[in-house]
Amino acid sequence: MGKRNPIWLFFLMLLLSPAGASVVEGCAGCWSGYGPGDERYNKPLADLRVLYEKEGKAALRAIEETLISNPDHRVKQRAATYIGEINDPSSIPVLEGMVVELIKRVSFGNFGVGTADFQTRLKVAHVLAQMGPGDLADRIWNRYDRLDQLKKSEVPYLLNALNDPHLLDRLLDILRRGKDHQAMVAAI
Repeated sequence: MGKRNPIWLFFLMLLLSPAGASVVEGCAGCWSGYGPGDERYNKPLADLRVLYEKEGKAALRAIEETLISNPDHRVKQRAATYIGEINDPSSIPVLEGMVVELIKRVSFGNFGVGTADFQTRLKVAHVLAQMGPGDLADRIWNRYDRLDQLKKSEVPYLLNALNDPHLLDRLLDILRRGKDHQAMVAAI
């Protein structure tokens, strides 16, 4: 029994001693990251910036693909910004599809407020509004205008099913004003 204690003590000293620890060091380039700000530790974000700066409008399809497929919300927001700066009308269906996909992920309890998807949805919708497509909103409102009065009166009841009177009042106020198509589409 006396021989066991020194063996355990020896193993305990090996485990706790700093001599067994290894130190990892990197070169100055490794510690500088990929770029300034958010890009410092986010390679896809830095790669997207480099692609946009080098190719400009020629990189539109690659930027659209990044917007659709990249899981990082900061990369999606940056891609939406670049699409807005390029301002090519052929990107409008891609942006509309992206907004629809992001809205599908929203829970109606809180409309996704405060989530990363919410920020991405705001950014994509903002770029879409800047590019000025009225087609989607006009189609929705033409369809709404063709409904008979009975169907139109069902809209408040559907909104009331959300069980949030403040939200209901705000959405109905937007619908009653009828000024901003993008806000009306979002309210619907």
